Amino acid sequence: MYKHKKISFVFGDSYTAVHGEKGNDKTWSLFESSDSVTNNPIIRDGYYEKTKGLTTSGGANWNEYLTSCYEGRPQDCPAHLFNLAYNGATVDQLLVASWEPSIADFVTQTKQWQNNIKPQVQYTRALTAIWFG
Repeated sequence: MYKHKKISFVFGDSYTAVHGEKGNDKTWSLFESSDSVTNNPIIRDGYYEKTKGLTTSGGANWNEYLTSCYEGRPQDCPAHLFNLAYNGATVDQLLVASWEPSIADFVTQTKQWQNNIKPQVQYTRALTAIWFG
C-alpha cells in the first residue's frame, strides 16, 4: 500500500481526462493489471501525437496544473493525481449513453476508484474534484 499526504482524485469527461501508459486515448488507466495504480505514468503523447497534451491548446489539463503533476507516475508528483476521467463520459449511462460503450460514466469511474485505487492508497488529506462540461 502506498502512503502520501497530498492527493487528488478527479472524475469527469474530456475536460478532465489525461492519458496513461495503461490506459488508452480516453483515460489514464483501464485497470487491467495489478500495477495499474502504482506503476502507471501519465504520458503527454498518445491520441494527439502532435500536441503536448489533450487540451485544445496542446497544454496541460486543469487538474495537472492544480497538482503540478504533468507526466510520470502520480505518486512521484508534488501532489498525487489519480485521474479517473474518460473522454466522452456522461454522468450515468442509464440517463445519457456515451457515444461508445467502453467509455466509463461517472458511476463506473467511482466504482473503479473504490475497487482499484482505494485499496492501494492511504492518505491523510485528499481533494476530490468532478467536472463534466
